[in-house]
Amino acid sequence: MAGDYYNIEPKKTYYVIDYINNGLFTLCFMAFLGPASKKFNAPFQFGFSVQQIQCGEFSIAIIWSWLSLPPHGHSRFSFVSTNRPYHVATEGFDENRCIAMFFELREGFRKTMINILTA
Repeated sequence: MAGDYYNIEPKKTYYVIDYINNGLFTLCFMAFLGPASKKFNAPFQFGFSVQQIQCGEFSIAIIWSWLSLPPHGHSRFSFVSTNRPYHVATEGFDENRCIAMFFELREGFRKTMINILTA
């Protein structure tokens, strides 16, 4: 990927997905990268929010929710790869699988946080 189209200039564009700053909650989020033409159609479910941001040829879908645990310096990171060459297209995950992955990660993070805070 070369050329002016892929030269990303720093911009002062900020996206506020949510805001709670009272020391009672911990933000838990997951980001998914997909083609710009793919709309993330999340089924209505209680317990999370979704924001999709268009970025040229790509879009980023961010799923987030708040855990009712106080903020802490601990974090968890997960990276999923298709293990295919970059020039090969892949279907990836549908919305339901993305949401299931988010809930699995959030539950694991919640359990870790409870163990840390009660130790």
